[in-house]
Order: sequence, then C-alpha cells, then structure tokens
Amino acid sequence: MRYAGPRGIALDKFLTWPQHSQDAALSWAGHEGQRCPGRCGRHPADQPRHTHTGVCLECADLAAAEASVRDTPGGHVVWVHGTRADCPTCNPAAR
Repeated sequence: MRYAGPRGIALDKFLTWPQHSQDAALSWAGHEGQRCPGRCGRHPADQPRHTHTGVCLECADLAAAEASVRDTPGGHVVWVHGTRADCPTCNPAAR
C-alpha cells in the first residue's frame, strides 16, 4: 500500500501487475521515501549541493532605513532618485 495507496491505485489492481513491476514500484517508493521532507527534497544519494546568497544593495539600504524609523511614531521611508552626494537633504553642499 505504500506505493498504491497514495496514488489512488486500488490494491487489487496493483496486485495484478507483473511481479517485476510491483517490485520496481516498491523499490522506487522506498528510494523516494529517503528524501528530505523539507524544502530541499535532497536524497542522500544526490550529488553534493550548496547554496549561493546574494545581497541587493538597494534592498539592504531600504531595510536599514526602515529599521531606523521602526520605533519612531510617524516615521517612514521615502525613495529619493539619485545618489546621496546629489541629494540636498543628505548633502547640503549639493544645494
């Protein structure tokens, strides 16, 4: 039933399959049952894998700005076009 049941195959139908087909299905189910139940789905026999991470500097800047005003009543973040050097608020010399 560990193969037939989850797939909606009636046991009496599964038992009519040739023995080599039943054996193959059960072997496959046992193999797949060893996969990680988490998001990765990795099987112990899989090739080694690793992850890469990336940081979007704009997202990081936005997150830092949001964190800086999180506890400030009425605090909010506004996107401003251009660089800090060109911004009259950030750089009064740019006026």
